[in-house]
Amino acid sequence: MFRYLLQAWLHRAAREKLAEVVADAMRPSPGEQTAGCGDASSLSGAREASARPSDQAASRSVEAACIFALGNESGGFEDLCAGNAGVVRADGFSMRFGAARGLQVAAVVSGVGREKAAHAAAAVIEAHRPKMVISAGFGGALCADLRRNDILVATSVCREEGEQWPLDRSTDLRWPRCFTGKMLTVDRVIRTAEEKRRLRAATGADMVEMETSAVVEACRRLGVPVAAVRVVIDTADEQLPPHLDTIVRQQSKARQWGAALGAIFARPSSVGELYQLKENAILASDRLAKFLVEFIAANAAGGSEL
Repeated sequence: MFRYLLQAWLHRAAREKLAEVVADAMRPSPGEQTAGCGDASSLSGAREASARPSDQAASRSVEAACIFALGNESGGFEDLCAGNAGVVRADGFSMRFGAARGLQVAAVVSGVGREKAAHAAAAVIEAHRPKMVISAGFGGALCADLRRNDILVATSVCREEGEQWPLDRSTDLRWPRCFTGKMLTVDRVIRTAEEKRRLRAATGADMVEMETSAVVEACRRLGVPVAAVRVVIDTADEQLPPHLDTIVRQQSKARQWGAALGAIFARPSSVGELYQLKENAILASDRLAKFLVEFIAANAAGGSEL
């Protein structure tokens, strides 16, 4: 009886939530505009206006561009660096302009994975000529010494296939629980402690994520200084919820909610895990944002070679 009532409640909540999310996705945000970088497509799944961007937005130069995969990674940074330009949606990614310590910056949400990150980085470099690009966001700890919300600045990035790119060490900000180390870029969410141990042993990497090597490659090809800064969202001994990879790869809010609700239907206990992960993400995004502001001020303003 309890199982039947739970399923009925979940189905009703799913219909209500999906209706709310779809309605919200179809409603344009105040000040939102479409960028002129190929065919317009929205990360949120919203309908895009056909108007061309203003010349000011299209040609705006920035000191630094931070490439995030997801909006919940970039949210804290966008809040700290809020500007009046609104969200600019382009060919598969979005940007928000703002200022960090008086320096013009762009927060770019590329979507998940190497291909999308590389595309967004190259397009932003071509259109806005940043003096530095930062691959930023969440990462999973492979090193047992890293705790949740620790910051890692990459000294190198590698792939499982063996490719590796060194990154020059940047200005030492002497932040609490801030470390330098090696990042590993993979093409999937690493969920289990067992797989984290295997990757640590095979690569020597301290953190795993899904976009940095592609951003580094694009920046090297186009001659732009690049750095990688990420915050720990799960430790080496933690296990992430099932279906997480499917959820984060969805291209709209409605689809993400649909995937999350599907996971809850299949495994009701996952609702608590997903809620806790969301709460962890908010704290991690805020800590990352504060560090990025200091990092950009220390490196971009001084012209440091990254």
